[in-house]
Amino acid sequence: MYNSDAFRILQWNCNGVNSKKEELYDHVLKVNRCGKNYHVICLQETFLKPGKTFHLPGYTTVRKDREDEAKGGLLTLVRDCLEFSEISVLVILSVLF
Repeated sequence: MYNSDAFRILQWNCNGVNSKKEELYDHVLKVNRCGKNYHVICLQETFLKPGKTFHLPGYTTVRKDREDEAKGGLLTLVRDCLEFSEISVLVILSVLF
């Protein structure tokens, strides 16, 4: 049974968000037309650098770019209707395999 009050999160390792922007927009618009909007969208491996912009209408953008390497980067999109606070993390965490 579908619960219309569910909190919906999309998580995606996009491997370069600018090259997949249209794919992301199309997917989010399709989901929104069904009335099942994502509340939060979490993207990894965005490859964004300072000076590059990224915006999705209806969402507030929170970014953590990896400035010292070609790849990496996090992007969190939060629905404009949600109140949230960004917190600072004092320790830089990174996992290498």
